[in-house]
Amino acid sequence: MWDQLPIKDDLRILEVGCGPGYFWTENKDRIPNVNKVIGDLSIGMVKEAKKEIGGDTFINVDAESIPFPANSFDVVIANHMLYHLPHITK
Repeated sequence: MWDQLPIKDDLRILEVGCGPGYFWTENKDRIPNVNKVIGDLSIGMVKEAKKEIGGDTFINVDAESIPFPANSFDVVIANHMLYHLPHITK
């Protein structure tokens, strides 16, 4: 998936449904200087991701009710998690 994203320096990226942060740890050698907000509905997953990734901003977030205004991010990642949402149209 990484190769499909327009990742470059100074992007604002939101990831919802981060799980333990594998997307970032598996690509750590490829990540430019980006501003990341990483979150999950499970506070346990947020804590695990923070432990694995460090730095950045981590939040407990419901993907059906993202607490940011429209256009706050250049890229939003919801990797392998949309099937968990009971109301995907939200």
